[in-house]
Formats: sequence, C-alpha cells, structure tokens
Amino acid sequence: KIRTLMTKLKNSTKLCDQMQSLCSMHNLEYKKPEIDMKVRWNSTYNMLMKSHEIRIPLQMLASQTIYQIIALLEPMEKGTRLLCATNYPTLALVHCVFNRIQYHLDNYIENNKDINLAMIASSMKQKISEYWSILDKSSIVATILDP
Repeated sequence: KIRTLMTKLKNSTKLCDQMQSLCSMHNLEYKKPEIDMKVRWNSTYNMLMKSHEIRIPLQMLASQTIYQIIALLEPMEKGTRLLCATNYPTLALVHCVFNRIQYHLDNYIENNKDINLAMIASSMKQKISEYWSILDKSSIVATILDP
C-alpha cells in the first residue's frame, strides 16, 4: 500500500505541490516521496523511512480531501433524512430537495479545483437528473395539492 501511495505522490505534481505548501504553512521540511525497487531491501527501507517522515503532511492532505467529500455529500444526507420521515408526508418536499441538491452539485462542479471530485459530483448530478426525470411530474402535483 505504501509503495502505491508513494508512486501516486511521486507521479502527481499537483499532490506534491499541495504537500509542499502544507509543509511550508506548518513549518515542516518538505521531502520528496521515494519509491523503492522491489529487488533491493535497502530501497524499501528508505521508502518506508521517507513515508514515515512525511506522514504529517500526508495526514493533512487526506484530511483536506475528506473535508471536501463531506462538503459534497452533506446536502444529500440532509435531503435523505428529510425525505425518510415517518411522521409527515414527504412527497411534496421532493421537488424542493431535488432542486436544492442539483443546485449544490452545479456549484460544487463549477467551484471545485479538484478534477476528480468535480467528476464525482458530475456523475452524482447525472444520476440525480435520471431520478428527477421520473419523479418530477408527480412531485409537482403533490406540491401544488399539499395544504
């Protein structure tokens, strides 16, 4: 796993730049990722030592990504919780919830600098649009008839 991680880091200038800026913000020395050669035990040792030395910026980088994913998924979780209620009718809320989720996904795609997360959001928007085409007409009628 560490070999895979170090290879991805070494091959991605964007990730290396992010790690470098995290190191400078927190007054840590930046060290480039090192990849081992499977036939040389000392290169594996060196790779493991280097990964241990850069663990703090790696954890910070992972925390940033986790925060961005939480920001992407939070409106879906809130919408799901709202629509899964048992004490009140929810069909009238479907229109509002779906519109809010689509608006959130549009903003996320437009404003996110991480291409991978923007692609995930785009796939989610496509799936939401498919569901919306099925529910749109019935939810409008329910919204209009809801007292």
